[in-house]
Amino acid sequence: MSEVSNDTNEPPRRVVRLEACDGAVEELPAEAAALSDLVKSMLDPDVPDDDEDEEEVSVIPVPNVEGAVLAEVARFCTHHFEEPLNPIEKPLTDPDIRKCTSQEWYATFVEDLWENQALFFEVLNAAHYMEIMPLQDIIGAFWAGKLKQMPPDEVEARYDVQLTEAERRQLLQEYEATRRQGRLALGIVPSFPHGCLPAD
Repeated sequence: MSEVSNDTNEPPRRVVRLEACDGAVEELPAEAAALSDLVKSMLDPDVPDDDEDEEEVSVIPVPNVEGAVLAEVARFCTHHFEEPLNPIEKPLTDPDIRKCTSQEWYATFVEDLWENQALFFEVLNAAHYMEIMPLQDIIGAFWAGKLKQMPPDEVEARYDVQLTEAERRQLLQEYEATRRQGRLALGIVPSFPHGCLPAD
């Protein structure tokens, strides 16, 4: 569970508890949780700082997200509350995420996620479902860097997708541009492979 600091010199923060589909609960400041537009829309602005006697008011179910995934989402949102992610320039200028952001924590976060690719894509799905744009941006940038270093045949074989002719042409153009110029030619593809590549 994400930890919420409570400095006695500061006024108490409102706390939100997000409940995953498997019953796991992540606790974080309401301001951090509100990075999710989905959660923000469910927060009652009239509810005061969290009260242990009214836990049901503070618990927000996230039925499409499992506990392990929600833990990563909560960790990201909590850190983003303390250190917001700077905008990532588009189009990307390099496939290396560390050349796209100077913020060490975010580069390490997404690199660590990639070590478990099933979790990586589940967190990406959760970012879309929960409408967390900065999380979509950093994962999308990293994924685009990986994707555009692969020829279309490898993308289809590795990720078990069937590209349209337009998608194959686009990927091939970007792959060749990456090889030729040593950098990415086009922008981020944050939702692939779930929603397919944008058409030309």
